[in-house]
Amino acid sequence: MLAALRPACAADRGFAALDAQWLLRTGRTEAAFALYSALLEQEPENPEFAAGAGRAAMRLGRDAEAFALLIRATAAPDAGWRAWNAIGILHDRRGEWAASAHAYDRALQLSPDEAQIWNNRGYSLLLQGLAAEARPALDRALALDSNDARIRRNRELALALAGTFDDRRRPGETRQEWARRLNNMGYGAWLAGNPVAARSLLARAIEASETRFERAERNLARVEGRE
Repeated sequence: MLAALRPACAADRGFAALDAQWLLRTGRTEAAFALYSALLEQEPENPEFAAGAGRAAMRLGRDAEAFALLIRATAAPDAGWRAWNAIGILHDRRGEWAASAHAYDRALQLSPDEAQIWNNRGYSLLLQGLAAEARPALDRALALDSNDARIRRNRELALALAGTFDDRRRPGETRQEWARRLNNMGYGAWLAGNPVAARSLLARAIEASETRFERAERNLARVEGRE
């Protein structure tokens, strides 16, 4: 529908804002960045446009530009949760843990039931080596969105880093799902400095998989010093 309306409505700022949101949501990041940037030239104080341009720049790997835009967005009193969540990710990439925690706290104040924020908060704690502290945030994220593969993967990593391995095949779990979970736990065990558990879990992941599991094979090679 947006594509059909675009020729006639492109000059309308409200339509353009919706179009930019849709472009970003559907992975057309370059086009989203260009449109948000054009909107920001027309309304330099608009935090939504600064946040949109910043999020697009971040996805394009232009972190310095993204950071400047998101600082601009979050300086506004009506900045949305997406702006705070995105700048939290950038602070994590810089190792600025107190600043990222503040950003995620602000995002959660605005949207306390948003799984993305809880996931990113948990992953931030994992990056700091705080697996036990990460667990409640990731549990909350999974409760809010049990279908998100990233959340499941991060939670499994947190369990493994904390030395907890839920390695039994679950009811209804396919062999491929079980294999992926074993691989994630094995990788987490390796990161936690437990090569014995890592070797066992990764070998089981390879065995459980119905097809060749190259990622698990590469992880096992790392654990065994063959890569």
